[in-house]
Amino acid sequence: MESLENLTVEQLRELLKQKGEEIGAICDKLAAAGAADEIPDDFLDQLIW
Repeated sequence: MESLENLTVEQLRELLKQKGEEIGAICDKLAAAGAADEIPDDFLDQLIW
């Protein structure tokens, strides 16, 4: 993967979108495993920011 410094804004947005989707999939798996009560509603916001 090339350095983040060399990416365009659009490429960075796409990368963030992909990573967000990956994190969402992990959260879905955790929820399906019964951990939903332990995942805060703002988990993704905390992780990203």
